[in-house]
Amino acid sequence: MRMAASNHGWSCRPTADMRPDTCLNSALVTAAAIAFVFLAAQPAMAQAGAGQPQPRTAEQTAADLKLVLDRHVAESRCEDPATELMRNFEPVIAQLSETAILYAIPCTAGAYNVTYRLYMRETGEIGGVETLYFATWSGEYGWGGTDLLFNIDIDGPRLSAFYKGRGLGDCGTDAQWLWRDYAFRLLRFAAQDTCEGVLAENWPVIFEYFAQRQ
Repeated sequence: MRMAASNHGWSCRPTADMRPDTCLNSALVTAAAIAFVFLAAQPAMAQAGAGQPQPRTAEQTAADLKLVLDRHVAESRCEDPATELMRNFEPVIAQLSETAILYAIPCTAGAYNVTYRLYMRETGEIGGVETLYFATWSGEYGWGGTDLLFNIDIDGPRLSAFYKGRGLGDCGTDAQWLWRDYAFRLLRFAAQDTCEGVLAENWPVIFEYFAQRQ
């Protein structure tokens, strides 16, 4: 299950004439409203059985969102979600397991690329919010790590990110991950450094996961 939630009003920057708790109250109201949308979008969870996620209440979901947003504002250098530009891009929420909920918060936006910062909300015994980091690669620097993914798509436990080096999409990176137990496993990473009209399906494969045969 995945959903996009409107991010209007998700960010609040206090001014001198505002009460100290104005931003907090605004965030709680917004989170509560999104919580009801989140619950309505997952009817299958209402009758969760063995192996299925237990449904979150509206209050729990609102609290989850506030934890994620507090972390996002505190530790990232992303653009303010309340700006006119960023209001066009919605956060993505996806339930990956019984206790793991993925939150992808838009960070920056350009002509043909939107970056997201991803967080994992653990609702089980461990609890907490974790910022997710992913492998990246370039021909000039080799392998590295990043907390930002471009133009993401989530389909069940699968996550993909496609960076366009230019609008034609004939250069950049194309990566796929699979959620496994408690982390994302990199399945495939392809990259094309030069923009020469090569389709993404024909880009050089830098890494591909092959399961060991028993």
